[in-house]
Amino acid sequence: SPEAGTSPLLPSNARLSPADANAWVRRVKAAVTPIRELDPDPSPALLAPGLYLGSMAHASNVPLMKRLGLTHVLDCADREPIEAYDAAGVEHLLLGAQDNTSYPLLKTHSAQAAAFLRPALDGGGAVLVHCEQGINRSAAIAIAFLLEWRMEPLLDVVAHAFAARPIILQNQGFVTQLVEHAAALGLLEVDPAVAARRAERQRDPAAHRAAVIAQLEKV
Repeated sequence: SPEAGTSPLLPSNARLSPADANAWVRRVKAAVTPIRELDPDPSPALLAPGLYLGSMAHASNVPLMKRLGLTHVLDCADREPIEAYDAAGVEHLLLGAQDNTSYPLLKTHSAQAAAFLRPALDGGGAVLVHCEQGINRSAAIAIAFLLEWRMEPLLDVVAHAFAARPIILQNQGFVTQLVEHAAALGLLEVDPAVAARRAERQRDPAAHRAAVIAQLEKV
């Protein structure tokens, strides 16, 4: 199992033993500790160019969304769309996910979320990914997407997201799912194969996306 200070290299589509999976969950949980309460919480966090992570309060603040230039909203919870979205020209997708440790969040929703996020961002749009508080459902969905979109290792993506919004990923079930997702993509640590895939993405984004989809279908 991975120990502090080591960088085990896992191939894509790797199957983790329960001990290794638990060790990686502990590493991710350490990366999102300690949490820092956001009071006030005036604005969503920018995770990557055009990709914001926030709460229902942010999604309900249409003037704030206009100031940020948001063109799309991905609601990972189960609220009805804000009526003002249509008037503002904001595209909206409702996932209706649950926030409990046993809920299969990524298996149920990650492909649908990615199909909404990729064209929005590739087309120059700006997206707010949110749930009720911007802690668990939306953070896990956004991080899972970033793994595929940017081909960066899980701990790097998590650390960056936590620095931007230091209250995320308190649902251990979702952390476990992210570890399994990263293992399937070969993104628990940087290795030469990952670097090659990242270079491929930069050369030919369409081919990269097709390869990622094919890899996920094998899981």
